[in-house]
Amino acid sequence: MKDRDLPRPRSKGEYVFVIAQLLFGLLLFATVLGHVANIVTSVSTARKEFQAKLDGVKTYMRMRRVPNHLQVKVIKWFDYLWLTQKCSDEEKAVSCLPDKLKAEIAINVHLDTLKRVEIFQNTEAGFLCELVLRLRPVLFSPGDYICRKGEVGKEMYIVNRGKLQVMGDNGKTVLATLKAGSYFGEISILNMGTAGNRRTASVRSVGYSDLFVLSKNDMWDVLKEYPAARVRLEAIAVKRLEKYRRVPVDKGSCTTGMGRCFSTPGIMETIRKEDAKLYQQPLGLSIHSSHPPSFRDQIYSSSVSPLRVASPVVSCGSSARSSGAGPGSMATTGPKVMRDSHDALESEIKRLRERLYTVETENAAMSAKLNQQQWEVDQRLQEIEMQICGGSSLSSQEENERNRESII
Repeated sequence: MKDRDLPRPRSKGEYVFVIAQLLFGLLLFATVLGHVANIVTSVSTARKEFQAKLDGVKTYMRMRRVPNHLQVKVIKWFDYLWLTQKCSDEEKAVSCLPDKLKAEIAINVHLDTLKRVEIFQNTEAGFLCELVLRLRPVLFSPGDYICRKGEVGKEMYIVNRGKLQVMGDNGKTVLATLKAGSYFGEISILNMGTAGNRRTASVRSVGYSDLFVLSKNDMWDVLKEYPAARVRLEAIAVKRLEKYRRVPVDKGSCTTGMGRCFSTPGIMETIRKEDAKLYQQPLGLSIHSSHPPSFRDQIYSSSVSPLRVASPVVSCGSSARSSGAGPGSMATTGPKVMRDSHDALESEIKRLRERLYTVETENAAMSAKLNQQQWEVDQRLQEIEMQICGGSSLSSQEENERNRESII
């Protein structure tokens, strides 16, 4: 159809309709184009800010002559951060909001993650909300070590996304794999570990891992306000120590005495498998204790590590025979050491239960005392109110009498 064959407006109303249609089309096109321009501008602005940070880091690494492989690792970390979060500083992004709104956002985003942690289940809602406000998100690159064996544990980690590996002493053996929902380090921040709360294993990130960190100081700041939650968490930690101490630890997992018990889901199951292999060794092996003669006395001291209580050392039968121990000594030495270790563990468990009972008794006594003091304060306030009300009534009566006298 040619242009001359198109119908043309003839009347005045048709001309008005065509003009209105053209204006509406122009306005619609301008609106859509403006929205697209705003979107492109906002995206490019965020990208420019992010790129400026990346350029600054690149300049710093180039000036400090950072190795090339480390520079590539940093650049990949920025790329992953841009693809997943589009923001390098979450706290700065919400810094303009009031504290109330920031608290609500943190509770809605992180509360479910905290509820998955076993030791925090069935605790007070206010306690969980306080902890949520103190959670700090961290991102680890592939191959990064979250913690290394021998370090002093001052944080608890909760895996939000990603996969971690618990490494052995040689740095190659994988003792366990941690996925989303796993956690480790809670014994350290609750002061239930010993020997300085040192890490007993190294934890490495397999890929990019998104974790939440809860520091020891933040944890205890909250526990000061919630003594009931503190008693409950300590009781759970004691039970976990009792559970894990019943499991013998193999030579590779704890021979340096650094430690606290493995408290992450999946680690103890792996250790049990290793221990099954250990106790299936031939009878030509002899087991002797690596602890000094005062081992049983040290059990009652708080400086002995939970994992050091039962750490048998396996040596070949030839070395045992060279030291004067024949095959018959294995039958007497092994059971005796295991029996002593079992008795020591039972004594330690009994001591921990007594301590828990003492703490609960003190808490109950303190609660009763506080209730008594509160009742006395309420009674005193009521007496003061009665006195004030009585004084005001007397003054009003005197005023009425004066008014009558003045009227008379």
